[in-house]
Amino acid sequence: MLRGAIIGLGNVALEGHLPGWTRRDDVAIVAVSDTEGARRQPAEARLPAARWYDSPDDLLAHAPLDFVDICTPPASHGLLVCRALERGLHVLCEKPLVVAPDDLTRVARLAEETRRVVHTVHNWHHA
Repeated sequence: MLRGAIIGLGNVALEGHLPGWTRRDDVAIVAVSDTEGARRQPAEARLPAARWYDSPDDLLAHAPLDFVDICTPPASHGLLVCRALERGLHVLCEKPLVVAPDDLTRVARLAEETRRVVHTVHNWHHA
């Protein structure tokens, strides 16, 4: 079973990503993180076995994971994707993947060096 984490627990994560993950029997979301403490209770109600982390850095440093699902505001994507890749994790990230060309170059280099998959979520299949 793959062990995953969701970073950023807004509506996109709770209403879009989480239902998809919980329908799978080959994936367990074992950790979650959001900087807004008010999102902890709704997350715990839906994922009682998942460990809560107050920061993405704590989650990335300590959670035993295979992949991370990044659902944070776009300005944070580049840094979080790179940190996850540096940790050796596969990454699913909400769009846009990055907001700066330099971030894209770094993500591509790290994905190649670590031999990890980076995938961006888009609303429309093959859009």
